[in-house]
Amino acid sequence: MVALLLVRVGVPFNLNLIIMELLDFKISGGPYGDATSRYDVKVNKDGATVKDIINYALSKKEEWGYVCIDSFFSNKRLEYRYGIIISDNISSEDKNKVVKTITASGGWSRMDYII
Repeated sequence: MVALLLVRVGVPFNLNLIIMELLDFKISGGPYGDATSRYDVKVNKDGATVKDIINYALSKKEEWGYVCIDSFFSNKRLEYRYGIIISDNISSEDKNKVVKTITASGGWSRMDYII
């Protein structure tokens, strides 16, 4: 589990200001010849939605890839690059659905999320 401490300048240290990452990654395959791996992903928030996962991906400013529903080859997918949405074919209705399972695949700076 990854935890980050949030400390603001001029504010006394407070243990209540601990922020946990939304997702935990466990390698389930690889690394493959192209230096990518497959990951099982645990969501650390009850009721996390597809939109939460999209926002998580967009927060990773050094990454690019896709967020896909059902499979990588699905028409329901969003392409992102370095915090910016390039294309988005996921409906608002689908974005509000609660995530049941996630797998991911990637390496170096690319990460694809399959919901």
